[in-house]
Amino acid sequence: MRTGWWRMGRMRLGLLVLGMLMGLSPAIAVEALAASGGREEGGPWRLAYVEGGPYGEYSDSMRALFHALFQMGWLPESPAAELKTSRELWTWAAALEAPRLSFPEENYYTCDWENARRPLVQARLYQDLKAKKADLVLAMGTWAGQDLSKEDPGVPVLVMAVSDAVGAGLFRDGRPGDPSWLHARMDPRRYERQVRIFHDTVGFERLGLVFKDTVAGRSYAALDTVRAVGEERGFQVLTCAIPDGREQTDEEALLLDCYARLGREVDALYVTAQKSLNAKTLPLLVEAALKDQIPTFSQSGSDEVRMGLLMSISQVGFFYVGDFSAKILVRILSGERPGTLPMIFEDPPKIAINLSTAMEIGYDAPVDILVAADEIFQHIPR
Repeated sequence: MRTGWWRMGRMRLGLLVLGMLMGLSPAIAVEALAASGGREEGGPWRLAYVEGGPYGEYSDSMRALFHALFQMGWLPESPAAELKTSRELWTWAAALEAPRLSFPEENYYTCDWENARRPLVQARLYQDLKAKKADLVLAMGTWAGQDLSKEDPGVPVLVMAVSDAVGAGLFRDGRPGDPSWLHARMDPRRYERQVRIFHDTVGFERLGLVFKDTVAGRSYAALDTVRAVGEERGFQVLTCAIPDGREQTDEEALLLDCYARLGREVDALYVTAQKSLNAKTLPLLVEAALKDQIPTFSQSGSDEVRMGLLMSISQVGFFYVGDFSAKILVRILSGERPGTLPMIFEDPPKIAINLSTAMEIGYDAPVDILVAADEIFQHIPR
């Protein structure tokens, strides 16, 4: 049975197909579509947003998406730099007067990383979608993607910022495109490239990694990928698992204990994404790594390098991802099935490095790394 978005924007889909038949690339055809106007039925498309909880990569991805939509003419302005969280960005978007898109304030859903809230938020979201309160859902992260992948919500779902969409079970039998209502941008070699870059530049023999002991936690940490690279290259991967079901303060203490233990056993740390690594614990981890003179690589990106971790992939790359996701969003709203659209998009090889951190731990950054760096930080906030 055809779901709601098949009735949206039939003229838009015709424009897109016509442009491609005339020899235009999909990107150029999308730009032509973007300039063509709002919904065929009148009024803007209404978006909803759902996340497992606040997280830096989620807000960076949302900002990049909004910026790309602005550049394509779908939003009247780009978000200001002082808007830091996904909530602040959504509230900003809700106040915009945009003819094509709207972001109702009440269409923002978050579990605040509370397991008990997750089924309640999911039930409320599905109820609101059944009441036709949104035309498309932006699902940020693994939790949100999982919760919208099992039962057809009746509207298309655009998943962003997922570490491993296949490994997290977003697709039936591991086949991208099924379910057809869901699109998840994938970069299957993202974390493999990160670990390879880190090993090439630092040359460690024992790499430390902390992860939460759940299916999602192992997926976030790319544990299998890191171990595979270690086996290929001949370095050890030493891990420390944080048990599930702990209170936030307990998880934070366990995280710091894990890094303290690993700091005595490894010669490099791959700092993975998890909710217990936050504004309170990150500075403590930075100081411990500096004291032990251990090189660190942030899985999440350059915000943590700005705070004192040694290196990561630059967040300049988020704008490329935002452009990709914005074009996919427009094609979905034109009437194309999300599951039929391209999902592979690799991060550009952009490097972020903190030279103050490098100096404190005695790391002499190779010239080629400095040349390749798009973001260079000169100090550690203390």
